[in-house]
Amino acid sequence: MRMLIGGISLTLTLTTLLVMLWSVVPAPLYRLFMVSVGASEWSIWIGLLALVGLGLAGWVIALGSTRLGSVSIILGLCAIILAAKPPLQALRVASHEGVSLSLTRYLFGKQTPPESLQVMQNVVYAEVDGRELHLDVYRPKQGAPADTARLPAIVVVHGGSWSGGSKGEFSAMSRTLAQNGAVVFDVEYRLASANTPFPAQIADVKCAIGWVKDNAQTYHVDPQRIALLGRSAGGQLALLAAYTPDHPLLQPSCMVQDTTVRAVISFYAPVDLAWGYDHPSRPDIINSQATLRNYLNGTPRTHANVYQLASPTAHVTASSPPTLIIHGEFDHIVGVQHAHFMTEALQRAQV
Repeated sequence: MRMLIGGISLTLTLTTLLVMLWSVVPAPLYRLFMVSVGASEWSIWIGLLALVGLGLAGWVIALGSTRLGSVSIILGLCAIILAAKPPLQALRVASHEGVSLSLTRYLFGKQTPPESLQVMQNVVYAEVDGRELHLDVYRPKQGAPADTARLPAIVVVHGGSWSGGSKGEFSAMSRTLAQNGAVVFDVEYRLASANTPFPAQIADVKCAIGWVKDNAQTYHVDPQRIALLGRSAGGQLALLAAYTPDHPLLQPSCMVQDTTVRAVISFYAPVDLAWGYDHPSRPDIINSQATLRNYLNGTPRTHANVYQLASPTAHVTASSPPTLIIHGEFDHIVGVQHAHFMTEALQRAQV
């Protein structure tokens, strides 16, 4: 019995410590990088498992196996300390911003009752080169607003290194935004390939913005209150679309008139693509140079103008819309330097 309990204790404490280590140590492989993401997001649960291991370690010591129990206690305490870091960081940010946190929502997320929302999937918003492009719509169901009280809209642009990913990947976020009073349009765009390199992706995003404006009455949307939201590659597209509504080289892929937006939100977006090419991510996690070559059809040496055209930092002006930048300080895929570049450009333009 003592050896069984000791084995379980040691397994729990050692495993939780090894998992949590990747939340602070740069991951050398993609699979370990995904472990590090999970460790940060589920750290409280991992800490609770380590706490169970500690309890079992105390039992083992009481049964007479002091050495085994002591090793498990040391491992478990280290795991708990690392597991406490993400929620403590969240509390620090929340305190600084003056917002409250819910432990229940932190642990379980916010459950949106299905009956409170209307979800329409695979709505066709354009046909480009013989291919239909779709979007998903999320909007509050109860109490359809009058035309005089239209809702704000959020156009969501998915990530995926410009050559992967799909709409609907973060449907929980779209549902939460809709639950809080916005109409959300989660859009599909043509992925980067030899046949559809840049600027096909930004052209489709702008087409979707224009389509939302043209169909504002149908979806009870205020066309003057449309924001863009994108993560990673989708963040780059969202920022670029927000800052270049009338750029002659970055036109929509369909016949729409107005692609201006009121605001833009970017989660960990690359914004200076030439710098990103010269400062690549770890190739064992993602080959960022190959990703950029696929997206922009070359390198900064052969296609310098294209890299400049695709970089949001190059298009910020005093008339650019309000921008929210969210970026992890220890992001190993898209360096936090990109957030600094974007912030500096916005501050110089007094946005």
